[in-house]
Amino acid sequence: MNKNKKIILILFIFLVIYFIKEPVIALLFKNDFNLKDKACNYPEEYLKLKDEYDALLEYKTTINDTLISKVIFYDPLEFFETVTIIKGKSENVAVGDLVINELGLIGIVSKVNTHTSKVALLPNKDTHIAVHIGDVDGLLTSENGNLVIKNITRMDNINVGSSVTTSNYSLLQTGLLIGNVKEIKTNDENLSYELLIEPAVNFNNLNYVTIRKNGNYE
Repeated sequence: MNKNKKIILILFIFLVIYFIKEPVIALLFKNDFNLKDKACNYPEEYLKLKDEYDALLEYKTTINDTLISKVIFYDPLEFFETVTIIKGKSENVAVGDLVINELGLIGIVSKVNTHTSKVALLPNKDTHIAVHIGDVDGLLTSENGNLVIKNITRMDNINVGSSVTTSNYSLLQTGLLIGNVKEIKTNDENLSYELLIEPAVNFNNLNYVTIRKNGNYE
């Protein structure tokens, strides 16, 4: 077999695995909250995962219509801007549902399969969310994985450290914490401000998340 044929074969196998991964992943992670093996073989990792799961379980009791799921896959083909969770149509998950934890908003369900769902994280390049900071409303976007709010013309009660939450102009639940203002920049004419946002959630270390129905999504 020549080199070109080998490359084509490898690409074909990769694509087959990629497109059939949903049922395979669902089967492998069917018992997604069974941490016995972790407890026996990796006690430190087990304690970390257990603490994270227990925190979500406690948080879940404070809100309605929620479901806890395990994060099972970061998609490198989408520059790690999405994750796959082990809940789907069979658990009544729908596109537009909110994905959160006790720290704040993580992302939004963007695609649903029978047993798994894809979540667009906030640093996703397609993020456009109406937010509230201080006494001002703005639009949260993502640039190269950084959360920013541009074209702020008033700085009423906005300072470094100010909380950024979803506003009532968004299609999301109002008041969900997104993060805090990390840096304030001005443009050359000093006519508007750009805010760099420090996320409340660590997107690089997600193991368990909470899914919440989003009644505002159309």
